[in-house]
Amino acid sequence: MHLEVPMNSGKLKALLEATNRTIPDARDRLNSFAQQVVQAVDEQHAKGLPDSGPFVSLLGTRSVGDVNSPLLYAETAFPVSKGDIYVTITENATGNRSTRKISINPATDSLSDIADQFEALTGLTSTSTLFGER
Repeated sequence: MHLEVPMNSGKLKALLEATNRTIPDARDRLNSFAQQVVQAVDEQHAKGLPDSGPFVSLLGTRSVGDVNSPLLYAETAFPVSKGDIYVTITENATGNRSTRKISINPATDSLSDIADQFEALTGLTSTSTLFGER
């Protein structure tokens, strides 16, 4: 026999409301806000050089389910689109700049593959720390 007890008020109703609705809604809004902040920072980095001149150091952290899986299947926090990343390298002694292209295809490229492409760029010191099988 199934018995439903209506809860119209009281502490128990408030606790159930907080557990089932208020806290999950707040968590979802906070997660959405955090994703928007991360995306805004990423977009700013993508614009290129700051007014003060070339970057000396950039640091980024992203987690994926498996560093060897194609990014399309690697459980990324944000969708990865097929396209190109352009890296402009400034020679400190001369100020000369050269631009290099790294192409990304999430259907075939893993995070390990992309890290290898960055590490292969001449004139750029790159360190990739990948946790997982490589």
